[in-house]
Amino acid sequence: MAFSLGNRSGPAVYVRGLPRRLLFLARSTPRLALTVFPIVAWSIVSVSLGLLLGFAAVILPPTGTFGIVAIAGIALLWALPDLPHVPTKVVRASFFIMLVVILTIPSYYTLIVPGLPWISARRLVTFGLIIPFVIAVAGSSQERHNISTIFTGSALLSLFCIGFFIMTIVSTITSRDLSQSSSQMSDIILSWYTPLFAAVLVIRSKEDVLTVMKIICFSSLLISAIALYDYMFMRQFYINFLPAQMLRAIIESSPQMSNLGVMIFRNGLPRSTSVFLSPLALAEFLAMTAPIGYYFVAQGQSARERALGIGVTIMCLVGIYCSGSRGGWNCLIGASVAFVGIWLLRKMRFNRNSLLPAFASVTAAVTFVVLLVLILFWRPLHNMVLGGGAEAASDSGRAVQWALAIPKILQSPIVGYGVNVSTQTVGYTTPGGALTLDSYAISLLVDNGIPGFVFFAGMIVIGIFFGVREYITKPTTQAAMAGSLACSLVAFGIYRLYLSQRENHTLFFILVGLVMWLMSARAHSASEGAPDASPIAKKVGAVGATHAWNAV
Repeated sequence: MAFSLGNRSGPAVYVRGLPRRLLFLARSTPRLALTVFPIVAWSIVSVSLGLLLGFAAVILPPTGTFGIVAIAGIALLWALPDLPHVPTKVVRASFFIMLVVILTIPSYYTLIVPGLPWISARRLVTFGLIIPFVIAVAGSSQERHNISTIFTGSALLSLFCIGFFIMTIVSTITSRDLSQSSSQMSDIILSWYTPLFAAVLVIRSKEDVLTVMKIICFSSLLISAIALYDYMFMRQFYINFLPAQMLRAIIESSPQMSNLGVMIFRNGLPRSTSVFLSPLALAEFLAMTAPIGYYFVAQGQSARERALGIGVTIMCLVGIYCSGSRGGWNCLIGASVAFVGIWLLRKMRFNRNSLLPAFASVTAAVTFVVLLVLILFWRPLHNMVLGGGAEAASDSGRAVQWALAIPKILQSPIVGYGVNVSTQTVGYTTPGGALTLDSYAISLLVDNGIPGFVFFAGMIVIGIFFGVREYITKPTTQAAMAGSLACSLVAFGIYRLYLSQRENHTLFFILVGLVMWLMSARAHSASEGAPDASPIAKKVGAVGATHAWNAV
């Protein structure tokens, strides 16, 4: 069999053409890299996500694992092209349903499945909001623009809000108890930031802000009525609807539920909890709601709205009394003084020829002095607002907690020790042997470090500053709304010094979302100078025109 090498000049020709081929390959490399890069990057991301989820499934609790899966899903949805239609109306309806459920249904109305997080009514409606919300944001560049418009229009408040979220993530990653911190971080995303972003997406006009405020007021009427029932019959109303077996399972599943179904007493009087787990949280909610009731009393556009405001004011007083919380009275007094003060300044500025501001100022001053004297020298009122001997022991306990916490804070001042680990880190125990903390300021400093504390406190301070400034400088409905929300934040900020529970944080973040919209409306109105329609309504595609910020 013959064997031939063929044309012997072939190798020589190939060698002579090698430089040209190498030059062509070098020129083609960038295009080839751009073609191959998405495939390589997707492979690396897929493998990384698989390793991360495998790690989470073994190390983290179910809530933390679900949170990572949710983040991965959102990242994939974000790559979607614009859809012809997005469920914006469904998001709107889901938001208002979620608001009602969160405010009026207890967190312990839940199903307990071994190995899974609690499937509560609140989480069900939250998930019902998350799904259409994510689709709407991922499938519509317009909706993303709407959200960015609100955030850029309230840049400083948004900075503090996002900064706190970033510090929460950092503190979770560096936590001394990754399992507990990751679970709490997932709850923060679901219960705090999801309602905030939903509010930013849903709110389109001052009428929407007014609707949210009315829902909060009607919810406070129901909650106060249930608190009165608990006080009168010495029985927790919502427990009546729980089967005994389910109640036992809920109590056994969490130490926080140990007092569920058991009335708490102070000085021989019952303390109502209503929809909350703690009477302190009940009092905080009502102290935050009262200034919104004041808005309807002072700015109500109809007799029905003014009647709603009066009813809310009365029932908040009743509910706080039934809670037996002196911190609630302190917050209510602080918020009320703030509202009356800015209301008088507003009247003096825009009603210069009226005698009402002068008469109201004298009346308010006399009322405050009389109330102060009664609190200081009338023992029943003194004990109710400032406390007696037992409450003095509680105050000394808070001083001890600060003494224990300060060295811990100085040891890790930047990132803290991890979300939701402050109680174990500080190590303060009650005479009964239970670990506890009685100040959210301590919890923030230990959990999230000093930057986390500054970001959270900044949300409160910026919201109060904006609301007060607008209320006393603008004679508009939106400015009046901002002023009442600022006084609600005053009540929340005061109680954060006495209360570490987070039951009202969802309401707080919703209020922050409302303030963001008002700040953005004010910023765009000032920049565009539209005299007849709200620029923010144009920016975010509101249905129908709304009055300008500067229109009365």
